[in-house]
Amino acid sequence: MSSKKIQPPFLKIGDEVAIISPSFAIEESKINAAVSFLEKWGLKVRIGKNALKKCGQFAGNDNERLEDLQEMTDNKDIKAIFCARGGYGVSRIISKVDFSE
Repeated sequence: MSSKKIQPPFLKIGDEVAIISPSFAIEESKINAAVSFLEKWGLKVRIGKNALKKCGQFAGNDNERLEDLQEMTDNKDIKAIFCARGGYGVSRIISKVDFSE
């Protein structure tokens, strides 16, 4: 089995990007700071509808976090997906993502 490197195009002014929280919960102030930073680069930012939810230590339950990841992966207008936080929670959902589109 060979691995072929996939090189996406560089982001440019006006591109739309997404911020999701596929793992641990994050404070709204940190998401807002990231949005401001990305907007200063000239990017349009979309935040996952479940990005600020809390379910125990996670940003929503597994289905909610998966829903945001799948929605942004499927959206052809989204040029990059930024994960607000990483961690164990993403390992619980990654095998359920449909990357076929």
